[in-house]
Amino acid sequence: MELKKTHPKEEDRKKMSEKENRPLFHEELTPENITYRSRLVFCVISIIPLVTMTYLSYKYVFPFLDSRGDDTLKISAISIIILSVFLSVFGYLFSQRDGNRTIKAMGRTNRQLATLFKVANSLSSTVHIDIILKEILESGTKLIEGESGTIFLRENGNLICREVAGSAKNRNKGKELPVNGSPYENVILKKDILIFNKTSDSGEINSFPAGKFSDKNDWFDDSVNSLICLPLIYNDEAIGILEVFNKKGKKGFDETDKKLLENLAVQASISIKNAEFYDNQNNFSIHMLELLVSAMEDNVAWEGHLHNVARYCNFISRKLNLPESERKNLHFAALLHDIGMLKIEPISRTVPEEFQKHPAIGSEMIKPITIWKKIHPIILHHHENFDGSGYPEKLKGEEIPIGARIIHVVEAYDTLTNEETYSGVLSRDEAMKELERCAGTKYDPKIINVFLAVLKEQEAQ
Repeated sequence: MELKKTHPKEEDRKKMSEKENRPLFHEELTPENITYRSRLVFCVISIIPLVTMTYLSYKYVFPFLDSRGDDTLKISAISIIILSVFLSVFGYLFSQRDGNRTIKAMGRTNRQLATLFKVANSLSSTVHIDIILKEILESGTKLIEGESGTIFLRENGNLICREVAGSAKNRNKGKELPVNGSPYENVILKKDILIFNKTSDSGEINSFPAGKFSDKNDWFDDSVNSLICLPLIYNDEAIGILEVFNKKGKKGFDETDKKLLENLAVQASISIKNAEFYDNQNNFSIHMLELLVSAMEDNVAWEGHLHNVARYCNFISRKLNLPESERKNLHFAALLHDIGMLKIEPISRTVPEEFQKHPAIGSEMIKPITIWKKIHPIILHHHENFDGSGYPEKLKGEEIPIGARIIHVVEAYDTLTNEETYSGVLSRDEAMKELERCAGTKYDPKIINVFLAVLKEQEAQ
């Protein structure tokens, strides 16, 4: 009987998702519930005392005043009761109106805070700059109820439009303009926050700093009724700008919008810089990888071997539906699986005892490198046989990392079919038969079946 396992991290993610979707104040605080509660309170503190006072007056006070024949006091008592009723009803209506306004404001604030919270979680979960910019801009326009917006990033002294949301005239992705002399000069150089609102149908302009947008130009045309623009600041340097256009409704952008967008901009700047750092690190690792591959192909492998192994590994990993992170690690491991050969003298590489040291040597070479720390077990075990007869640790079956089992199959195929390795190079069909013959002993039968399917698909194309 096979038990289905649920990964604990998946359960944690579900719990986190439930927490993220939970309102920041109690769900029962709605205008409808407040109305019900205020009516209940009104009944307890106003209606019941008034009814009690009216009853007592009718039962005891009015008969007493009638017996004395004093109509003046009776009229005064009735006036007091009527005035009390009027004041109670007026107070109730007034408090209900203000209560509903407060709850609506709280609801709006709750949605805004929830958006900021969601953005913070979303930005921390990705390092892809395009996804980050899209998330920032969509969240920013939604947060302050704008119709459209743009993000410009500062590159080589100029501003490059990197993301556009909605319809923003003259703002297309890739548009470039110099900082100096642009409408954003003070935003970048002085870190000003610019707010622009047309306050009337006549086009009267209210902006900060005053008069900044008073001159008409093709950058801010008649379609722009309101705008807020602020710098994205990292380490006290403006790395770009975030602008949102045309607040929905008749009102323009205000101080609340400014503070909300400032909070978003802080998170945005950090995420953008983290993404840039990741890109730089990734580019560096790719260049280093290519240098190592080139060195290995010049010294320990034939031209194209490492890329062939990596290419076939990619096909197999996709067929097996491995997670993206595992596919990425397998790709790097495939390119570096023979790196340990660089530390073995060429004259010793034909000696079996020396040759068999290269997986362990390569694993130790890779292990200290942080970005490749997850691939060293694949490199260490890529010569383990499925039946446990391989090296260096004689692992068998599922004990062998799946990436190592894949590389073992693919490397054997590329070796069997490459004329630089054997004088009697095998044909494609002969190599496939050899792999099938060794399935279950040297190679994982499941990997063999998938790889043969890949080869047949390629042959049919």
